[in-house]
Amino acid sequence: MIDKFMHPPAAENQMILAARQRPQLWRLVVGALICLSTYVLGMLGYFFAVGHLSEADFAAIWETNSTSSDPQLTLILLGSFVTMLIGPFFVAWLLHNRSAQSLFGPLREMNIQFWIAVAVFLGLATFSAVIPMDIALLPNLEPKLWLMFLPLGLVLIAIQTGAEEILFRGYLQSQLAARFRSPLIWALLPSVLFGLAHYAPSENGDAAWYLVLATGVFGLCAADLTHRFGTLGPAWGFHFANNVMAMAAVSLSGPLGGLALYHLPIAANDAAVMIPLILRDIAVTIVIWLGIRFALIWRENAHR
Repeated sequence: MIDKFMHPPAAENQMILAARQRPQLWRLVVGALICLSTYVLGMLGYFFAVGHLSEADFAAIWETNSTSSDPQLTLILLGSFVTMLIGPFFVAWLLHNRSAQSLFGPLREMNIQFWIAVAVFLGLATFSAVIPMDIALLPNLEPKLWLMFLPLGLVLIAIQTGAEEILFRGYLQSQLAARFRSPLIWALLPSVLFGLAHYAPSENGDAAWYLVLATGVFGLCAADLTHRFGTLGPAWGFHFANNVMAMAAVSLSGPLGGLALYHLPIAANDAAVMIPLILRDIAVTIVIWLGIRFALIWRENAHR
């Protein structure tokens, strides 16, 4: 088992095979720019449409809710990630002769791996929750109201995490892996970009770069799972379960904390408290990554 933990699978990665049809770097650069442009334009259109329909000024809403939480605002913000899906699907077809399915890998296997990752995450995260932490949780939503919002919240978190995984792992990583063999390129580069996309010094203060580090480490773990097991399933399941825990269970107050059952009684820019929590989360992320990897390799061996 230990030997197989590091070895690649016998079967070829179907996502990388699809990317090898047109692996030229200029196509990837143009594709990445199109993805960025369609996301920015899509977000502007999305918030214009939602603001027009609800007669809401989202800039004002964001400012007034910078420390408080509103479940409707959180749902609207999560829904905006639909616009991130446009670019990868479009450029895969236009520039790389790839189907939309090739950004996911084999769908049946992806689905199984997704739920294995979710199960491993929930098991290990629940175990980590018993580690003493000198922070008292504050109730946010009433349980009945929380349950009412939960189904839609889960769907939108699945869309949000799926959109990010499709862009960073399904598209960028597989196209880089089709061109370069070194993980210093196909794993590290998308992970660095993923981490930098979460850089928010105005919100996180001196803890901002630690959050970049945490998301970058998660990106590396997700990159490894995607490359090793040939689908988005493990990374997406890992990402989905993580964000459900961080948005729907226990969250910081603010625009993305409206769906949480409990809030942490700390500010996102309180570096003295946030940095130890972020470092703890990095350690938990690595343990869960190892757990998902072992579970999926055990499943491979059991089916041989």
